Amino acid sequence: MIREINKISRDLEALLKERMSNNRKLAASCIIIGILIGVFVFGHLKVMPGTIAGSIILIITLIAPLLFGYIGLFVAFVCSVLAVADPLNIWIRHDNPFFLRELILTATNFFASTIIAVVVEHNWKTQQLLKKLSITDGLTELYNFRYFKQRLDQEMSRAVRSQKPLALCIIDIDYFKQYNDSYGHYSGDEVLKKTAQLLNSTLRKSDIVFRYGGDEFLVIMPDINAHEASGVMERLRKAFSNHEFRFSEANSNECLTLSIGISSFPDLSCDMDELIAQADKALYHVKRKGRNKVESYETVN
Repeated sequence: MIREINKISRDLEALLKERMSNNRKLAASCIIIGILIGVFVFGHLKVMPGTIAGSIILIITLIAPLLFGYIGLFVAFVCSVLAVADPLNIWIRHDNPFFLRELILTATNFFASTIIAVVVEHNWKTQQLLKKLSITDGLTELYNFRYFKQRLDQEMSRAVRSQKPLALCIIDIDYFKQYNDSYGHYSGDEVLKKTAQLLNSTLRKSDIVFRYGGDEFLVIMPDINAHEASGVMERLRKAFSNHEFRFSEANSNECLTLSIGISSFPDLSCDMDELIAQADKALYHVKRKGRNKVESYETVN
């Protein structure tokens, strides 16, 4: 548990540093653009303003794509057009004998900016894909347990701020091991996929579904208590039973069902660990009573 808490703390710290870094980048870009505007406005000062403006434009056309990708490339394009058109007549004059050379330099610089923007955008997309893969279960495409506690902590904090309840449900597929042994892992995987699809289609849009591991799933249900969550879970249990994942003909009376344990915060539990433990206890109470039921922790004791 301590390791998990430390891991969440490191993840939050890294996220905070990333946001601060992005803010610093944005501030730096604004400063550079501000300097450029100042140079254009006061360009007729006798301090070689053309050289200053040209240098700043070259810097912006390289830095902007590096910081903001394609958006930065658009900024680089505008700066390049300004450099060539010279609206305030402070850098390039059409009677300048070096006009063609400076035009080629600007075009070459913009080409380099385009390459930078393409690479940056590709890296951003790769990072987003890696982030998604790191929190997604490969089989069911639900969130994985690695992301569960981080998200649960966020939702509990939100529940405290909004002064609304939050329910946690632990779902277990009854007789799944026997089904897996009878029909093989491929058929078992298909059951898990269909269960994930059923969860997504039956539950509320605000509910957050995770694969706990094996044949167990977790559902965070914001803004409702355990009693209200029981009604939603009962609807899910019946919908799953209607699929009739039956065994072979020799055991035709047996089919897969769902056992579900529920607890809620803050009316039944005080913190994350207690919330999870209560939902788990409610689930195993259902298992002992014969499975295929929905049980809230408040009715266990």
